[in-house]
Amino acid sequence: SLPKFLDAAGSRLDYRRYADTLFDILVAGSMLAPGGTRIDDNDKTKMTNHCVFFADEDHDAIRNYAQVSKG
Repeated sequence: SLPKFLDAAGSRLDYRRYADTLFDILVAGSMLAPGGTRIDDNDKTKMTNHCVFFADEDHDAIRNYAQVSKG
């Protein structure tokens, strides 16, 4: 699972340093500027559809995002 991968890679990647950016991407699908606007300039290469806004609207799907965010 993604949380286990991040924990295993954490010693090499120091992903905790980028926790805010990771959270932005998991929720909004892109990095956010102050005030909550996306800073991707509609560039599809800077966006992901794997985020809460595009997730299925069911408990299990949303719980997976919450588990990664808490990781």
